[in-house]
Order: sequence, then C-alpha cells, then structure tokens
Amino acid sequence: MTRNKDFNNITNFDRYRQCCTKMHQDYLNRISAYYGITGKDLSRFAWAEDRNVNLYFLEVFVDSINDITSKGCIVFAEINSSSCNKLFHMNLIDETSNHDFGEISPVKIDKKLAWLAQHGFISQDLINNIITASLHFTYGDINRKYTLNELHKECAKRWVDKEYT
Repeated sequence: MTRNKDFNNITNFDRYRQCCTKMHQDYLNRISAYYGITGKDLSRFAWAEDRNVNLYFLEVFVDSINDITSKGCIVFAEINSSSCNKLFHMNLIDETSNHDFGEISPVKIDKKLAWLAQHGFISQDLINNIITASLHFTYGDINRKYTLNELHKECAKRWVDKEYT
C-alpha cells in the first residue's frame, strides 16, 4: 500500500459545476426525450427525480504514443444524501505514471480503480458505492475547456444507456 491522497472538493469551481449541471441536464433529457420515460419509471435511474450524486474526476496517466496527451480521466458517481450534487477531483498523473498502471487498458476501468485502491489512493468503500453505469473514461486533459465540454455529453449518454438496458 502506497498512501492515501485526499480528494479536492471542486463543487464551487464554476467550470466543473457548469459541467455537472450540463451533464445532469443531458442525463435527464436522454431519459425523457430519447427513451420517453417519465413518472414512476424514473426510479430505475440513479440521478433522476430528486436524487443527488457525488461526481468524481480522477486524472490519470495514459501510456499511449498515438495521442497528443498522456492524460486521461476516470469519471464516476455515487449517490449522496445531501440536497445538492457535489464534485470531487484528484490528480494522480504522477502516481500513475508507471508501467504497472500504464499496462492496464483504459477500457478496463474497474482494473484501474482496483489498482488505485490497492495502492491506497482511493478506498474500497468508494469503489463499492460507485454507480456502475456512471463509470466513464476519457482521454485528454479535463482542465481544457473543450475536453470538459465534451465530457458531459458523452458521459451522460453512456450512463443513461447503461441504466436503461
């Protein structure tokens, strides 16, 4: 076990809060406009009705020579019982810039999370509370406006589609 690292609460950072708001709108629109689901049927969707989530952004190293950047981001959510959505960020680029982590395919998000837990960067309890359908990986630097703007669209679409099936 390496060490624990704390998440930064970024709920009050405008860019991330706007991303979260847009993601939630995209999520709800996908449910109602695309799938035509309303009323009691909304209960099957984790972020519908009056439920709120903690949304996590984990910046990690990506070992790829074909991409412009060696950065990626694991995004996921867990249900929270507060009256608002909360956002958390952790930069693990330096800690994940190694062969062991780099060898794990970006599509194997669960294996990347297990590696992070094994090395003490996130807790197993957090992993156990993840809304599985919310798990998403994106290439690029999420601190760039374009990446953050694209993230909310793709993440919300995939999340709803996974919950629907």
